[in-house]
Amino acid sequence: MDFYRSEPVRGVHFAAAHTESFKNAAVTVSFVLPLSAETASGYSLLSNLISLSTAKHPTMRDFCIRKDEIYALSLDAYVQRRAGEMLLFTAEMNLLSDSYALEGDKILEPAAELLGEMLFRPLLTEEGLFPPESIETEKRTLIEELDSMIENKPGYAAKRAREIMCAGEPFAAAVGGERERVAALTAQELAVLYRNMLAEAPVIITYAGDADTATAEKCLLAHLPFAPRAGALPPVTLHPRAENLKTVFEKAETEQTVLVLGLSAAPAKTARERAVLSVFDEMLGGGTSSRLFRNVRERDGLCYYCNSYPYAGKNVIFVTAGVDAGCTEKARTAIYAELAAIGRGDFTGSELENAKLSLVRSVDGIGGSLGGASSFLQGQFLSPCGAVTAQELKDNVRSVTRGEIAAYARTVFPDTEFILGASEK
Repeated sequence: MDFYRSEPVRGVHFAAAHTESFKNAAVTVSFVLPLSAETASGYSLLSNLISLSTAKHPTMRDFCIRKDEIYALSLDAYVQRRAGEMLLFTAEMNLLSDSYALEGDKILEPAAELLGEMLFRPLLTEEGLFPPESIETEKRTLIEELDSMIENKPGYAAKRAREIMCAGEPFAAAVGGERERVAALTAQELAVLYRNMLAEAPVIITYAGDADTATAEKCLLAHLPFAPRAGALPPVTLHPRAENLKTVFEKAETEQTVLVLGLSAAPAKTARERAVLSVFDEMLGGGTSSRLFRNVRERDGLCYYCNSYPYAGKNVIFVTAGVDAGCTEKARTAIYAELAAIGRGDFTGSELENAKLSLVRSVDGIGGSLGGASSFLQGQFLSPCGAVTAQELKDNVRSVTRGEIAAYARTVFPDTEFILGASEK
């Protein structure tokens, strides 16, 4: 898979991956915004609103018919968290490649035109506001979605752990918003957010498919008339090391207790440091060969699942486990014991090599899906460690040493413990 990068307009970045492995192509247009509790609800609601219609196709039915005409084009918008404290407002489309169209039909061109309509010419009132009836409908839908999240116990527990550990930091904000803020949003506030995002936010455009990359770039930019803007990405606030461990229990009617451990760690500021963090996490709880899976889950039988996931730019790591009531303390002790063992260098050479091999295979699998390719392309601009090639990623991982892993583990300290269940113990 060949990769291509450019900055055709100041602050607007384009990246493409040429692949002939798929009949489809994927395009994303992402606005990079600072994550904020004050604005996350607005952007989440906006992503729903612009997915409904355009000025040229003013009803949902009209919009859907037009997408179906373009070989059942998939076109949607959503928000997501990236690099800890960045909110990506993303329009994503999946389309049949031109080379598979009937009788020489062009697909990328009309698809790019409709994408441009969705972003630049949504359905607005004469006052430049989103229609009030659409706003109220999408408010109700979003609030229902937010209310239902509490039923996802692991997801809810992870959210609460973030809020407690990083209170007062942008990282604590829920990327999907909060029901009270959603309910209070006005049409005027949404219009301001939309206009400012369109005019000022750094943009990342990605294409993955079999089209010539220069052709894809020219076609997409012809329908995405971005003006120059500042190219600086939102800064990420490093989490300060806590002086005291915070433990919070929240009662819930559930048979399985969810335990979330929030850990502070050294930040990964270079590609090398990111590789060390990745190998460390893979060894700790990144997969089925990790110590948490093999020892805490399989050997000791203390949990149904147990995994870790880091936020490299944010210098925090979370460990999540689902445990039987009455096993919380044992599971917590066992997790910390595995962390301490890695810090002592108490692990085998095969553990280290298996973790490296797993990560290398993951990099090799980037081209195995259009979504994986798109995410990799975005990461070239978003990573606090700077852009690296797939080969550089693999080389860095392969060269990580036992000493580097042990030294990194010793920078990791317990910060917050959140327990969601019927009993604290």
